[in-house]
Amino acid sequence: MMSNFFILVKNNCLVFIGSLKGRKSGKTITAAAIMGLVFLMIGFSFVTSAVGQTSALNDAGVPELSIYMGVTNALTLGILFGLMRSANAPVSRDAELLLSMPLRRVTIVCSKIVSQYVFDAPLMIAIFGSTVVAYYVIANADPGLLLRGLILTLLLPMIPIALSYLLGAVVAVLQRKFKMTGIVTTAMLMVLLMGYMFMNFRSSSILASIEGLGKSDALGIIEKFAPLSWLTHFVLDGSLVPVICSLSILVLPFAAGVLLFSVNFGKQRDTYKSGKKSLLFASRSPRAALLDKEVKRYLACSIYVFNTAFGPMLLLVGTVVFLVMGPDAILRNFPPEVLAVLTNDLIYALLTGILCFFAVMTATTASSISLEGKQLWILKAHPIRTADIFWAKYMLNILLIVPVSVLATILIGIRMRMSLPAIIGMTAVPVILSLYTAFMGLIMNLLFPRFDWTSETAVVKQSMSVMMSLLVCTGSAVIPFVVFYTVLRQSFGFLGLCAVSIIIFGLLTAGSFLFLKTKGKRIFESLY
Repeated sequence: MMSNFFILVKNNCLVFIGSLKGRKSGKTITAAAIMGLVFLMIGFSFVTSAVGQTSALNDAGVPELSIYMGVTNALTLGILFGLMRSANAPVSRDAELLLSMPLRRVTIVCSKIVSQYVFDAPLMIAIFGSTVVAYYVIANADPGLLLRGLILTLLLPMIPIALSYLLGAVVAVLQRKFKMTGIVTTAMLMVLLMGYMFMNFRSSSILASIEGLGKSDALGIIEKFAPLSWLTHFVLDGSLVPVICSLSILVLPFAAGVLLFSVNFGKQRDTYKSGKKSLLFASRSPRAALLDKEVKRYLACSIYVFNTAFGPMLLLVGTVVFLVMGPDAILRNFPPEVLAVLTNDLIYALLTGILCFFAVMTATTASSISLEGKQLWILKAHPIRTADIFWAKYMLNILLIVPVSVLATILIGIRMRMSLPAIIGMTAVPVILSLYTAFMGLIMNLLFPRFDWTSETAVVKQSMSVMMSLLVCTGSAVIPFVVFYTVLRQSFGFLGLCAVSIIIFGLLTAGSFLFLKTKGKRIFESLY
């Protein structure tokens, strides 16, 4: 049984790696090397952040808070993973094949669970594990604390797995019983996630002000929320009650989620079926019909919506919070040494960078061609221009993020009492970057298409085109900010940043659009 188990886990990992491969090995190797380097940089940043945070808290006399903050950060990422997976109720498209083999059902189910652990755990382990080791070294802790911390590090990834199975089962039932449940449940999951992130923001804002607190008051932060307190004391002192409570909130939901997953494994997943028999016909232009098709497919795929609409929704919520709280209340959460060097130009640049982050994170086009799947030939068989097909795909991306960015930027600029040229500049930068992101996402999907998928999740979350689009667009977005900080800040200020950003993003956008009209068109017409 163990031999079969490890073979299944290995196959699951190989399938994931194989899903990232492109048609040409050279492109695949280059993209994999870039992603590997990025992941190493992310891991290094987690380690350095944990060391710096623990050192600062140790100097303040409250190193215990580093464990609390490590737990909070790891759970934030874990809950994000869990909610994103639950937006598309867990299914296994190879269940029928696996169950027909001479394998025990428990072996197959366990291999699926372990494979998900392998995919979800590394970042959580990097975040919390580095914090535990940093605390052990810097605070001269005992080996028992290190052992307890490493045990909790390995147990924390059970939370996103449990969350995805439990909420996924609820979503599956709702989608079977009611119409348009996918959109409603996705919106509810987003609200839940944003509520959790707001609570996490409040917790972080409290931690940012510990310098004004005494040691006892600062350590009292740990006791404000029971589950976080249990997990923190699990590591710090290992007393009986926190250990029992921690294991309960980790193991019991995980066991319930695994039970639901195992019971439903291999069962046909039904969706809502309408009894309406009438058909409605309307005459529309090719572009209008194609855009309508893109919108309907977008709304029908909850994981697609969750992965790409989260940015605009969070931007709207963040804008409302900013308008209500005001810039002064938010700036008070920054450490005094940071406030001492913050000028208006730096604050405006920071806000523009946040807006650009949301623009880069909203890329529906990076998977829009792959989602055509085996029906691509139907689209290509129609007498439709390739330019119109491209237009519908990137227009969905533009409509999703650009109006929200424009509204948010204008409101923030007015609330900050910025000058009219500064508001115009801060509005133009994320808008042009959004156009570039839409075009570049489409280019990456042309270069790294995948049509043999069995689940939308494999395309929307795990495909090479999505990863490469995010990396390339993020790298491009950083360029003008580096130029601003190193060259322009003293001489030209924020308007210099806007001018350089508009020029750089404008050139990149024009080049991407020209690529789509020429080589991109030929690549698409050669796809099959």
